[in-house]
Amino acid sequence: MEITHIYDLKKHGTIFCGRSRWEDEIYHRIGDVVFCASKKWRVTAVSHIRQGCFSVPQYRMHSIKLEPIDHEGFPQVGDVLRSE
Repeated sequence: MEITHIYDLKKHGTIFCGRSRWEDEIYHRIGDVVFCASKKWRVTAVSHIRQGCFSVPQYRMHSIKLEPIDHEGFPQVGDVLRSE
């Protein structure tokens, strides 16, 4: 999943939005561990997964909340998160 937007919402905290190719069939679930380079995060919430409904979709859109594992940083726009 490539991070495209980061939202800081008062009631929900920081939400990471991104997209993945339709063919990759990526779905995030609560408790999954994702990583970018040497940093890892645990998925603590999945807001939604949208996919196109007109013609053949090309991307899935994801909104997730992350918790750092053994560090304090978060991913930035443009980072690509991969599942373990």
